[in-house]
Amino acid sequence: MPPGESKLNAIRPRRYFLPYFVLALGLLITAFFAFYIWRTARGQDLSRFGTSTQELTTYVRGRPRLYIEVLRAGSGLFAISPTVNASQFHNFVERLELKNQYPGAQGIGYMARIKREDRDTFVKDRRKRDYSEYKIWPEGDRDEYNPVVYFEPLDQRQYSLVGYDMSTDPPRRAAMETARDTGLPAATSRVSLSHDGENISDLGFLIYAPVYENDRTPTTVEERREALAGFVFSRFRTSDFMKAVFAIKNTTDIDVKLYDGYEPTSANFIYDTASAAPPIEVNHRPFRSQSNVDIAGRVWTLAFTSRPEFV
Repeated sequence: MPPGESKLNAIRPRRYFLPYFVLALGLLITAFFAFYIWRTARGQDLSRFGTSTQELTTYVRGRPRLYIEVLRAGSGLFAISPTVNASQFHNFVERLELKNQYPGAQGIGYMARIKREDRDTFVKDRRKRDYSEYKIWPEGDRDEYNPVVYFEPLDQRQYSLVGYDMSTDPPRRAAMETARDTGLPAATSRVSLSHDGENISDLGFLIYAPVYENDRTPTTVEERREALAGFVFSRFRTSDFMKAVFAIKNTTDIDVKLYDGYEPTSANFIYDTASAAPPIEVNHRPFRSQSNVDIAGRVWTLAFTSRPEFV
């Protein structure tokens, strides 16, 4: 074989390899820049997700504070004027314009602390002054009663609470005792707002603010227990409460789940925006985060998940 032909045969494989090498290099460069762009875009989306969830957390945390100020005003009313009648309480609530100024609450009410020996006299007085058929329910012999005296509903779906002794329900009683002993508004754990069973749509919570006799400001637990006259309270259906939050921060591309307590379990579940949203794609890779908020002494866990339309 001539020397020139041997060199030519050695160069040909290199020439065949060169186009593939250039192609592979181009693909690698393209893949690198594609990954870089994707990573940058995802980082920006993650930052935007973090900002949105922080804003939602702030609104959820801040919303109850508005209602607590209303409850404090109600506590002051009954502390100064313990003989407030139904008409006067109605006028007080009406002037607050709760439905327009504080959407999300179902209503505001007052419940009295009644000792066993004073029960019959209290019921007779209620029937004479405000409600001719007033009675304390559920019936039963107890050392102390905490019946609803007045309740001004803001939601037409509600049944009458007048006469209901909330201390007969353990979650409500626990919050009432916390408010009594601390002198601060206290929220219940999740409760059903219906007496017909626990439906998801009826899950909610209540906040109680203590009222002490003669406008006193007791400083010890023993003094507070002795001076307790009753509670001003407000109740909330969780779905309505969250609608009021989303009216401020409308986020349809992030699902929010609420849990009562630190553990996001089904037993603690109280609300989920995803129940009213379209199903999520199987291959969707969402952003997720959690945060905790204090609701009148009660901790809630908020679990956030981005939807496909977020990015």
